[in-house]
Amino acid sequence: MNACNSASRRAISWSQGMWSGSKPTPMPKQQQSVQETSEHGSTDRPKWRQLVRWALDSAGGEANLQVIYTLLEERMPRDWLTPTWKAKVRQQLQLDPRTTSVARGVWRLEDWCP
Repeated sequence: MNACNSASRRAISWSQGMWSGSKPTPMPKQQQSVQETSEHGSTDRPKWRQLVRWALDSAGGEANLQVIYTLLEERMPRDWLTPTWKAKVRQQLQLDPRTTSVARGVWRLEDWCP
């Protein structure tokens, strides 16, 4: 178990400016290949891994999938909720080295501190 202190825990927050779903100003076509965009075409959206970590953090460091889905669904703009968004959440939980499955459908954020 990780010791909790201010240096070991990075704050996970849901900043309104970053998460509002607003689109950036379109770039000229020749610059688009230089700057990578997310799957939805916006450069200011958070990564799925950040969203999942935020949900686990908000749930107290451990939650079942339904709680994670509910937390994200309540906060995410509707246009982000594609038909495969829940599969993406599960994928990130499996791939993120900071999350661990503690039971079927229950996940823990390893470096979570109250």
